[in-house]
Amino acid sequence: MKIELYNVGDEEGKKIRDFLVSNNLPFKEITMNNPNDKKSLLKITKSHSINIIYGYLEWDLNQLLEHIKKYDPKMGI
Repeated sequence: MKIELYNVGDEEGKKIRDFLVSNNLPFKEITMNNPNDKKSLLKITKSHSINIIYGYLEWDLNQLLEHIKKYDPKMGI
């Protein structure tokens, strides 16, 4: 599993980053400087799928954390 944070420098990007750091989740952060990008997002690549979380959605982030705890996937960057 790979986690990538596409951060546009908004408050939600900061919250997502803080969540990942506080839960010791390895992730790659990509800073976006495109004025058309309005909201930070999190891309989760699994062996069988790709999931996107747009903005800071606490419920979705907690589901991700629960999935990692339950299945203990191999984490990569």
